[in-house]
Amino acid sequence: LASVAYCQVKPPTFYKSWQSKIVSGSLLAVAAGYFYLGSEAPFHALGLCVCLLLLFFMITPVVLRAAFKGIPTQHPLVKWMKADSGEQIRVLAISVYAVLLA
Repeated sequence: LASVAYCQVKPPTFYKSWQSKIVSGSLLAVAAGYFYLGSEAPFHALGLCVCLLLLFFMITPVVLRAAFKGIPTQHPLVKWMKADSGEQIRVLAISVYAVLLA
């Protein structure tokens, strides 16, 4: 979780391409499948929860950014909200990771 939080603050260069995001998501999905098959044990159930949370946090910022990208920017207030939303999405993700680490 700490490495995912660090990547949100300072994204490494290899994570910017869509291929690496797909590979990371598929590895998490495979790990979640492994933990799902053995989820009777408490450790595997915890691993499944972590994998599902990480998948959720990988998908959610992308969807939110895509939603805000389609907003027309003619009005000054809408321009300000669109510019501010990018920073707020990043801060929201960091705060959720901090709660998970705690």
